[in-house]
Amino acid sequence: MRFQALLALAITAACARPGLANPLTMFGAGARAASMGGAHTAGARDSSANFYNPALLASLPTLEVDLSYRAARPDLRLNDKDLGVDVARGTQLSVAVPGEVAGVRLGAGVSVYLPDQHLMRIRSLSQTQPRFALYDNRPQRLFLAVNFGFAISNKLSIGGGLGYLTATSGVVTLTGRVGFPDANDSELVLDMDVDITTRAYPIAGVGYQATPWLRLGAAYRGEVQPVTDLSINIEGDIGAAMREPIVADASVNLRSISLSHFQPAEISLGAEAWLRKTLVVVADLSLHRWSRFSNPAAKLESALELGQFNEFLTPPEAASLAPANFHDILIPRVGVEWKTLERRQVTLHSRAGYAYEPSPAPEQVGVTNFVDNDKHTASMGLGLSLHDWTEILLEPLSLDLSLAATRLARRDHQKISPVDPVGDYHSEGWVWQVGVTNRMRF
Repeated sequence: MRFQALLALAITAACARPGLANPLTMFGAGARAASMGGAHTAGARDSSANFYNPALLASLPTLEVDLSYRAARPDLRLNDKDLGVDVARGTQLSVAVPGEVAGVRLGAGVSVYLPDQHLMRIRSLSQTQPRFALYDNRPQRLFLAVNFGFAISNKLSIGGGLGYLTATSGVVTLTGRVGFPDANDSELVLDMDVDITTRAYPIAGVGYQATPWLRLGAAYRGEVQPVTDLSINIEGDIGAAMREPIVADASVNLRSISLSHFQPAEISLGAEAWLRKTLVVVADLSLHRWSRFSNPAAKLESALELGQFNEFLTPPEAASLAPANFHDILIPRVGVEWKTLERRQVTLHSRAGYAYEPSPAPEQVGVTNFVDNDKHTASMGLGLSLHDWTEILLEPLSLDLSLAATRLARRDHQKISPVDPVGDYHSEGWVWQVGVTNRMRF
């Protein structure tokens, strides 16, 4: 193995750049919610309540098992050139179990999301490298949530629990002999000890049935920002085989400490209104606390022990990290669902929604290039329910489909410095999404 390749590997891991936030915040939990603009703080009537508002778990009438799959294809461009951001795909399994204890109506919910491309993903991008900060690695995360909801009265319910997101820590060690002057003569053994760790954050919600046709909701998801700690150690002799080493017991040690990903604290208020028996309208307004987001680029620590070569090699000084200067944002969402067909064994619902997410990132005029744009998302979908079609499942079997398109409005970034190595650029793009959910009730 070439010594230069080993150093490249070390630098790549040391400059690891994280993804931000969690995939369900980005794409929605379940196809019904995704097709209605994600406005489900008061409108969740299935196991998606475990994500949007755990208080609503107490209102579910039957045990539900939902299996969802969704895919998102980004087309994100800088100066009209596609950055090649990966397609994001994954499976979500959600279970909601209603019950009653001591006369109190309650519900329990569990949701897990598994990306089918990466269990973990690390990219080697510095703070100066232009990238779409909220999309780059954001969907490539394991997610788990466990919640409980309790009915305080016929009108009021509360709920809460914990959500979990993953981070990465570990050590990569190479030991043996580094060939010199011929690097192809190296004899090295690779040892890796990498752990996927979790960080928990609180989830809470309130539901209130104000009138027979109006339900209100409020939900909170806590901030979480796990740290990734990765080390690369190369240890051994430098020299040719079968000869006295030029340097004995040489070592190169690099350590990278960086923000693994960032989920802002989120406070959401929502309403669900039944305008008539066949039409429901939902609306949300969410505050996302992006002002607490800090520069995610890696902080580097290095140490070299190369004998007589030490005086010729100076470890690079860690670059100072500029503040990200993100700001809080308000996100409005709205959705509608109407019953378009009802027969003895078949019910069909049509759905549509819209969401506007202003960018929390400032114009990138300085050394950083954490690109983000204002986002407009239009969605639509169908929900098909089958009744009395089998004696095994007495409750309806449902199949939901969602389609969504997110437009990242064009944004110009003009650098203050006329000699900035990146220079001025503009950003824009699309994200195309499709999702399907199979719901079984018992």
